[in-house]
Amino acid sequence: MTDIHSHHRTPRALPGLLTMAAVLLSACHSIHQDRLDQFEAALGADASATRALEGWCRDYGLATPAVITVEHVPGATRQPTAELRALLHAPSSQTLRYRHVRLRCGQVVMSVAHNWYVPDRLTAKMNQQLDHSDVPFGRIVQPLGFSRERLSTSRIGDPACARGTVLVQRAILRLPKSTPLAMVIECYPRSVLKGRPVQ
Repeated sequence: MTDIHSHHRTPRALPGLLTMAAVLLSACHSIHQDRLDQFEAALGADASATRALEGWCRDYGLATPAVITVEHVPGATRQPTAELRALLHAPSSQTLRYRHVRLRCGQVVMSVAHNWYVPDRLTAKMNQQLDHSDVPFGRIVQPLGFSRERLSTSRIGDPACARGTVLVQRAILRLPKSTPLAMVIECYPRSVLKGRPVQ
């Protein structure tokens, strides 16, 4: 008899367990969305994604020290389209360079970025650094005083980004007289939402 009664009690407990699970899932989703909202706001508050990512890494204790470094993605190449050249005011006779990198803070991947830029609008030293260093684009060209014009933001993925991407931004970086300097596609993975606010 005991086994029979126990068997009948289990199904009656399931609705309560399912309700509890649904509440927990809803709470986790809400926390995720709130954190993503905060992250997107942090990006929007700075023309340099590098500075924004370093601030986020520091504020959420993702690494110490909170310094963004670059890891070049080997073998990466993407030819510029006519639309891209139009955005950058770069005719077919003008050289464009492509940089595909992972931006890390410590061991945490903060962003995977596609960057097409006009080398003629940079100094020779800047071009050399971009070719041979692990310094982020934003830090190298910071002396130019560039601004950021956001083209689009998406939370539903992008063909240029890997699975697990939680936020995608496309933007044009402009020189002070509005001349386009670079076009970037920034893929932000779930790992940026780790950590807790540092008190």
